[in-house]
Amino acid sequence: MQMTVDTRPPNHPAPLVWTEPSCDSSGSMPLGNGDIGLNVWVEQDGDLLFYLGKTDAWDVEFKLHAPGRTVVEGSYCKGKLAALTVSPASRGDDVNINRKDRTHERQD
Repeated sequence: MQMTVDTRPPNHPAPLVWTEPSCDSSGSMPLGNGDIGLNVWVEQDGDLLFYLGKTDAWDVEFKLHAPGRTVVEGSYCKGKLAALTVSPASRGDDVNINRKDRTHERQD
C-alpha cells in the first residue's frame, strides 16, 4: 500500500510518500483541517488504524515561554479558553488570540 501527501504548492513536485507499512503510530500520516485531526497508519498485518481528535473534545492546561521573557499560561475547557495569564502584564497586548468565541477576558 502506498500513501502520498503533497504538502507543497503545485509548482513544487516533491510529495511526501509512504512506501511501506508502519510498525506503529510513530509512522503515521497526519491529516486534518484545524478542527478535526487524524493520524493514520497501516501496520505490517494490513490493519488500517487511526487516532481521531477534535479541538473541542479535550481539556488542557498550557504554559508557553515566549520571546522577551514572556510567559503565557492558560487552560482550555469544554472547547473554550477558560483562563489566560500573560506575564509580565506589560506584554499582554502582544498576545493575540484568534478564535470564534471572544467572550473570554485576559487575566493579567
